[in-house]
Amino acid sequence: MSNSSGPTQLTARDVLRFTNARRMLGSSFAFHTGVSLQAATLGKHIFDVTGRAIDIGWLGLAEFGPIALLVLVSGSVADRFNRKHVAALALVGEMFCAIALVVYSLSKPTAVWPFFLIAVVFGVSRAFLSPATRAMYPMVAPDGGLPPIIAMSSGVWTSAMIIGPAASGFLYSVAPWVAYATTTALIFIGIIGIMRVQFAREPTPRDPGEKASLRSAMEGLYFIRRTPILLAAISLDLFAVLFGGAIALLPVIAEEQLHVGDVAYGWLRASAGIGAAAMALLLSFKPLRRNVGKALLLAVGVFGVGTIVLGVTHTYWIAFAAVLI
Repeated sequence: MSNSSGPTQLTARDVLRFTNARRMLGSSFAFHTGVSLQAATLGKHIFDVTGRAIDIGWLGLAEFGPIALLVLVSGSVADRFNRKHVAALALVGEMFCAIALVVYSLSKPTAVWPFFLIAVVFGVSRAFLSPATRAMYPMVAPDGGLPPIIAMSSGVWTSAMIIGPAASGFLYSVAPWVAYATTTALIFIGIIGIMRVQFAREPTPRDPGEKASLRSAMEGLYFIRRTPILLAAISLDLFAVLFGGAIALLPVIAEEQLHVGDVAYGWLRASAGIGAAAMALLLSFKPLRRNVGKALLLAVGVFGVGTIVLGVTHTYWIAFAAVLI
């Protein structure tokens, strides 16, 4: 009788011995940090230019609209074409958006529509980048190394959500174009890293000429509908996303409600990532094994209370704690 039950499960340290895993994680850290830095800077910059909170909302719509419209196409593209090339081209699009922001910010902007136009192009790039990079991790992971590399990719994203916004406050206080130039450099590093990644295994080849049907593009939606627990979890997550929309208004809250400067705003924006990192660390030592549904409902409820507190407080540290939780 064979004692073999599959590949040996690797630890995170084992996975990091593989060059391509380090390249993939390093690339992700670079471009996620750049993108989070740009997001924190752009909302602040637009509000400083126009003084209208509604423009921050229009900015979010300009970026999210292409992602929503292309959601049925972008996943199919990642399945049919070389994912590394799709990701690299999407990152090139994001880098050109950052360069455009550098150029426009140097012109001392007074009009807001160029920001929206750049956000639309950025949203198109983001729509193709996300599925391509997510699909690359199983192809990069060594045998037995998929769980740790996925966990590390989550840690990389969380770290970027802390470092990027925190850095944005310091860089924006120097000049907006400095922040956008830093984003450009970080995304460029990400492109180099992505292009140097070599896959440990290749995906099942698909014919690029094969026509994509609406049904094949919507297979994921059908699966969610047939899986009640998944549908319930995603629906609850949508409510949390609605609460989380208040984060976009932090430039308004920081200036008009808390009366703090650029650096304090950056740390306020970073506090959401700090809270996520702290909870991830806690759960890694004490994972939830029972009453997961109740814990999820409680978490969303606490998240909602934190959002309310953020909306009414005039004290910086209370606002910081509200975003943190």
